[in-house]
Amino acid sequence: MPGYLAIILHAHLPFVRHPEHEKFLEESWLFEAITETYLPLLAIMSGWHRDGMETRLTLTLSPTLCVMLQDALLKERYARHLDSVIELAEKELHRTHWPGFEGESEVRPMFDPGMGP
Repeated sequence: MPGYLAIILHAHLPFVRHPEHEKFLEESWLFEAITETYLPLLAIMSGWHRDGMETRLTLTLSPTLCVMLQDALLKERYARHLDSVIELAEKELHRTHWPGFEGESEVRPMFDPGMGP
């Protein structure tokens, strides 16, 4: 018997905004979700659109998540979070640099676009 499959994505996080603290551990949950889930999903959907793919996607966002994604303080803190992640990545590139490593010319541009051919 033929049937249908529906995949429904639901995005929710608990409210993690805490202006009384300069850094609040639970805010990293939001930042990681943005970086590792929401932005990659948007990139994939942009690719679908660019390629003219006819796709359907059901995605729900909880009101709590929507409020946090629009919050000016959390946006500012997310930008600082990205800066610190980029700084750490740059330090790791320097720390793990092996002069003369044959595979470096192929691997490094994947992690450092400024080093491409």
